[in-house]
Amino acid sequence: MSNSEHTGQERPEEQDSGIEIIDLEPSEPTDTLDKIKRDLSARVEKKLPARPFLLKHGNVQLAVLSGIVLVGLIIMLSVSGVFSFLASRVTHHPASPSSGSSDVLLFEQNTLRCLADTAWSPDNQQIAVLGYGVYCPQPQGQYVPGLVNVYDGHSAKLLAHVHPDTAIQSTLKKQFKQFAGKQASPFIYYQNILWSPDGQYLAVPFGAASSPDPTAPRIDGVLLLGKDGKQHVFLRQETPEES
Repeated sequence: MSNSEHTGQERPEEQDSGIEIIDLEPSEPTDTLDKIKRDLSARVEKKLPARPFLLKHGNVQLAVLSGIVLVGLIIMLSVSGVFSFLASRVTHHPASPSSGSSDVLLFEQNTLRCLADTAWSPDNQQIAVLGYGVYCPQPQGQYVPGLVNVYDGHSAKLLAHVHPDTAIQSTLKKQFKQFAGKQASPFIYYQNILWSPDGQYLAVPFGAASSPDPTAPRIDGVLLLGKDGKQHVFLRQETPEES
């Protein structure tokens, strides 16, 4: 009996010796896993600060970008002449030509060098400019012809170039004897230019005299310039009051 018991006790040991114990721990060494964790942590730390940095300096970057765009826009407008024109328009006083307008490139290219007045068309598509062909200030006591230019309001392209003095002088010589026999041109003064409500006409009020003497009889009138190129002159004579 002892032999059989001994044999029975040995069999479980023989069966247990065939069981393979598998290591459930990772096959990679511990130091390798630590290295991988450190690498991942380093990558995360590098990426996470990037977004707060951009948010922190977003205002600075936006300001720099806006400055670059603004400078580019100013350069573009300066080259086309529109910026100088608008600058002179802001500081302009209708009653007296602006001396700063002599630097306007747009006017110099079209022989208009002294600004008197400007007017936008009712539809804001065109702009009419009234002035003179000499630099400001004008020579005192010397006749200077007036000029009217009409530009495209978007491209600044010259659409029309008119010499209003031609039609006014012709009408004055026909209706008033003080101008009929004179070789010298009458003194014609301009201050304003206006659009008709329908945008089909430009009205240019003027004053004319036979001499620059303020006591000389003056003739006031209005020149109408049509889009079809026709010009009409309306006159009204005024005599200075005796002092």
